[in-house]
Amino acid sequence: MSGAAHLTLLSTPEDSPVTLAHRIIGQREALRVPFREAFEVVSRRADTDERDRWCSAVLAMANANAGPTALLAGWQLSREQISRIGPDRISALLNSATDTCKRAGAKAAASLLREAPLALRILGDPEALLAWGRIVTDLAEEMPAAVLPLLTETGRILSQTDIEGFRIWVEAGRRATERDRLSQIAFFSLEDPGALRLLSRSGRGQPFDRLEKRLSTYATALYGRPAALRSFEPSIDATAPSRANIAGGLMRLPLRFPAPEDDQDRIFLAAVAHIGAHLEFSRIRFEVGKLRPLQIALVNLAEDHRVETLAARSLPGLAGLWRSFHTIAADTPATTDNLLARIARALADPGFEDDDWAVSKARALFAERADRLEDPQISREFGSLLGNDFGQRRLQFNWKTYAVEPIYRDDGLGLWELPEDDAPPETIEMFTDAARPEESDNPPEREDGRPDPDLEPAELRPISSEDGLPIARYPEWDYRANDLRHEWACVCETPATLGSPSELGRLTEPFASVHEKLVRQIRSARIGRAERLKRQPDGDVLDLEAAIEHTVKRRLGELGDDRLFVRRKRQARDLSTLVLLDVSQSTGDRPSLSTATVLELELAATALLGRAMDDIGDCIAIRSFASNGRDDVRISCLKDFDERFDDTVAARLAGARSGLSTRLGAAIRHATVEIAPERAYRRLIAVITDGEPSDIDVTDSDYLAYDAQHAVRAARRLGVDVVCIALSTAHLATAKRVFGAGHVFPVSRIDTLPTALSAIIFRLATR
Repeated sequence: MSGAAHLTLLSTPEDSPVTLAHRIIGQREALRVPFREAFEVVSRRADTDERDRWCSAVLAMANANAGPTALLAGWQLSREQISRIGPDRISALLNSATDTCKRAGAKAAASLLREAPLALRILGDPEALLAWGRIVTDLAEEMPAAVLPLLTETGRILSQTDIEGFRIWVEAGRRATERDRLSQIAFFSLEDPGALRLLSRSGRGQPFDRLEKRLSTYATALYGRPAALRSFEPSIDATAPSRANIAGGLMRLPLRFPAPEDDQDRIFLAAVAHIGAHLEFSRIRFEVGKLRPLQIALVNLAEDHRVETLAARSLPGLAGLWRSFHTIAADTPATTDNLLARIARALADPGFEDDDWAVSKARALFAERADRLEDPQISREFGSLLGNDFGQRRLQFNWKTYAVEPIYRDDGLGLWELPEDDAPPETIEMFTDAARPEESDNPPEREDGRPDPDLEPAELRPISSEDGLPIARYPEWDYRANDLRHEWACVCETPATLGSPSELGRLTEPFASVHEKLVRQIRSARIGRAERLKRQPDGDVLDLEAAIEHTVKRRLGELGDDRLFVRRKRQARDLSTLVLLDVSQSTGDRPSLSTATVLELELAATALLGRAMDDIGDCIAIRSFASNGRDDVRISCLKDFDERFDDTVAARLAGARSGLSTRLGAAIRHATVEIAPERAYRRLIAVITDGEPSDIDVTDSDYLAYDAQHAVRAARRLGVDVVCIALSTAHLATAKRVFGAGHVFPVSRIDTLPTALSAIIFRLATR
């Protein structure tokens, strides 16, 4: 011991932390010298109070039986890092190790102190290091088995995120594995693929997350309109590299393009500029007709070049940006995919020399149409003509493995109307596999600053059970972790309780006029596929066959038929509806100025709507739901699609009782799975509720609302409309966040139900 340290020891009281630490540690021969060396370093860097706190932390570790390994690691940390992070932060880390030792054992405590320098080097901030230690300690309190695996992977984990992302990731792991020790170890040791996927989305690591605001501003500056950006996570099972795509007015971009990190910024800028050109100049959607996938790819290629040419007229710098990605050489093997890339380069770069027949034909076709660049139909003509040449040469094309080149261009499928039933089977399959989410009239805004993920449809996995009650498990969206927790909520089918049909009649009797209004409204609505009516006196599209026939007759001196247009018109009704009835505990309350409970209002509204639709032959099903935690989401079938609204259905409705909670997301996912097979042009889920989502195992009031929002948007991806008939204004803001403001229809009194239904039908009939 140095003279200064010895004098310090002599001048301290017998009961001071300094004296006690030397007395206790000094009894261990193997520990005495390392402790005194660390003490001397601390004494030189710390004032008296800081030195005492450090000694107190050492004593706490010793009293917690942290063991020699942890103590030695703590003293080494003190000697090597005190000048960088300060004595009090060193003491705080020693205290974190003590708490970890009490909960997860001495090995975990020693590992925390050994990994602290690595964590500091990666995080680069002493305060972030302390936060890291506290997060580890908190995890030890709930999941001691997870701590050692977590610390073992410190470098791998922290290199992919920041401290806030680390906190979110650990919290997500705690929730996802709370009941299974083996799952905890797999998650925090990164053996669970879900943990790796979640880690890649937390904190830093994804170019889209880093660039989103810049990209939005960039797109707005280029084309003068706000840009709606959404990210999606590329599937690890995909057979072709990820490409951007268009969904309505949305620019959907992968979290990361399959390219080196240094190229990501330029690719994202080029992609946003390219999609913006489509939104600006691709003013129509192409009809698929009888086109095959190769012809569609050629039309897309031509349309890509057309809109880029138009955009570059006013923004010439874009041409150079886009051209820099066309790098394919003229001597690459003449496969179909390579030829498409070579054609794309030849059209974009006049100086590119390639004498292949396909390239020469493509250049000639576009040159012939150079004076019609404002007309999107030249792309359709280009694809049809060149596609025929490809077909005659019997070139093979596999759309499942095809990726548009160059990398910044979108996949092109957002430029097309969905194919009709008579389209080639491989074309139908092509569009089915690449289904796009529909753009909401009022999409929910992101409040946490993180990008929306790709919205996957709800997953159904039947469960075998002797009593048959559990029927499916569904995922649940964790907005805090930005992750979809697979197979998280269990839906159980509960037999409906029978009541008296006359009781339901008592509830609906005062609203006979409402029933009549509903029948008239539903019968008059035309909700079906728009049919193409040829030879019309007016319309938006010219009927070419009629026009040619008219011209021929006029030249022959005959009086031609002047009905020369094609018009789309909805001729018939084709709608299936599933009513999802909230019967949670809150529906037993009575709204102000009402003699009926919320549940009675719900039952009356459902009965009126169900009878009206049944009277005119519409398909309607009714389900009630409530929940008792994520493992017990109860669904009761009150009416099936193929049942008439008779006394049996009325008895089931009358037997509904209020109770339990409202796990809305799981109920919507199950309703989506039930209505998806219905062969109707429009499929509607109408949620009748009074409150916001809640459940006994959730304390975060926003958690279930965001999950329900995710379920609603996933349903819309599958072509299912979801609306909310809100029987209370108390939670109207939450309902608008979940469903979108344009999809929530307040009904304060039963006699206003026809007004709400009229708005719903109008929305369905005009989309």
